[in-house]
Amino acid sequence: MRSLMLVVAMAVSLSGCAAKAGGLFGTLYHVDSWHDEFESRTTYRMRNNVVPGDFGSARISIDAGRIDSPELGAVFTVFATYQSSEWIFINSGESLSLLLDGELLRLTAPTNPRRDVLDGGRVREIATYLVSADILRQIATATEVKMKLSGSRYYVERTLTPENIQRLRGFIAEYVDKDPTAAPQT
Repeated sequence: MRSLMLVVAMAVSLSGCAAKAGGLFGTLYHVDSWHDEFESRTTYRMRNNVVPGDFGSARISIDAGRIDSPELGAVFTVFATYQSSEWIFINSGESLSLLLDGELLRLTAPTNPRRDVLDGGRVREIATYLVSADILRQIATATEVKMKLSGSRYYVERTLTPENIQRLRGFIAEYVDKDPTAAPQT
C-alpha cells in the first residue's frame, strides 16, 4: 500500500512536469513520457484532452496515464485538470463522476489535488484517480460520456466529444493494451 501511495504522490507531484510551454490555453493534445532513474519508474501521460465548455468557462481536461513501477507493475490513472480564474477546491475522495451511456461511475482521488497559480490570475487544480485498465476501456468504449468534477465550492459538468473519446482510445491502444517499451514488430 505504501508503494501505491508513493506512486500516486509521484503522479500528483510530476503532473506539471515535462509540459510544453503554451499560451492561455496551453499546448495541443499530446502524450508525454519521462523516466525517473532513481525510482526506476516510467510515466506516460496524455495532456490537453480538453473537454469543451461555454466561452469563458473553466478549462477542463480528462487525461489518462500509465506509470510502470518495478514494485507494482503498470498502474493506470485518470487526471482531471481544472483551470479557471477561481478555485473549485477539488478534494481527495469521490470527486469525479462519469455517466457512461447512462451508467454512473464514481472515481476517487486518494490524495489532495495539485494546486497552482498560473499567469494572468488563473489557477489550476489537477486531481489524480487510480483506475484499472478495464475502467479506462469502459470510458473509451462508451458512446456518450458525461462528467461532473466536484469541489468544495462548486462543480463543473461537461460532455466528452467524440474526439475526446477517440484520444482516450488511442492512448489505450498505445499504452494500455500493449507495452509501450516493447520494440516495434517488423
